[in-house]
Amino acid sequence: MPTPKQILEAVLFASDVPITLAVLTEVLGDKTTQEVRAILAGMAESYERGEHGIVLSEIAGGFQILSRKECSARSA
Repeated sequence: MPTPKQILEAVLFASDVPITLAVLTEVLGDKTTQEVRAILAGMAESYERGEHGIVLSEIAGGFQILSRKECSARSA
């Protein structure tokens, strides 16, 4: 059974638009908005800390997994 973090990561990865906190909370079903926000904060911190080519950004009223600026084709 996938963890809440894995579920959020999969949903965010599959989307090409930001997803609102309300929708992400609804997807998990058994977590509060505060719990989902804490999971997202942990994910963002993990991506920032590690050697990942992605970041989790809160933009346009939602959350989205994006390529790290330093890894874009323009910076190559």
